[in-house]
Amino acid sequence: MFRHCYGLTEITIPDSVTSIGESAFNDCTALKSVRLSKNITAIGTDVFNNCRALTDIVIPDGVTDIGSCAFNNCKSLTEISIPESVTCIGDEAFNRCTVLKDITIPESVTKIGGSAFTETEWLKERQNEDPLVIVNGTVIDGTACKGEVTIPDGVRDISGNSFYGCSDLTGLNIPDSVTSIGSGTFINCFGLKSLLIPESVTDIGERACGYTYDSEYNTYQKSNDFEIECYIDTAAYEYAKNNSIPYSVLVK
Repeated sequence: MFRHCYGLTEITIPDSVTSIGESAFNDCTALKSVRLSKNITAIGTDVFNNCRALTDIVIPDGVTDIGSCAFNNCKSLTEISIPESVTCIGDEAFNRCTVLKDITIPESVTKIGGSAFTETEWLKERQNEDPLVIVNGTVIDGTACKGEVTIPDGVRDISGNSFYGCSDLTGLNIPDSVTSIGSGTFINCFGLKSLLIPESVTDIGERACGYTYDSEYNTYQKSNDFEIECYIDTAAYEYAKNNSIPYSVLVK
């Protein structure tokens, strides 16, 4: 709709509008101020992606979903308040919002995608408090972790890319409360030689573990010395077989 409108600096979306299309304001690099319709229910994929000047926006109550890369690379955004109507924050939703320091995330948010807050000041502050960053039952980042780490009981999800490149991670204890492990979670975790994935995990994303990534050649490769420990006929067992990753079957 307004994609690549480089001269657009502000816009008001009337309340008669109930939806905003994908990438609607993508790459509007001069856009500073947005007034959203009170009647929209979602901020879709890439809607404000690369709006690098954006400083003034309020997410209206009634929005339930913030899509993937919705605010990716909004490098001037310093604060955002997520209303209690929101239940899902997509992959890379606020990725590379480098000066974003104040974020309000209500308990209503039960799904947080991979790299949702990567490279934000907010995440750096959370890492200083605890290298294992958990929000509303989801591990959203563990890239600053070292040694053997235990995820506390009650955590439901390990989001995608949450341990990406964590070469100092040597072990991870996953509780039975965890049901999903996102895509790319343990890529380039060179110190992690094995991972016990409990029966409770029913969803494992693409290349979640057992892979390395070469950025120079943009290629993924299997880890040479990594093994999955799992129970037979579980999601972990199927993942290991389907990806030809070495595994050992545990006996109950």
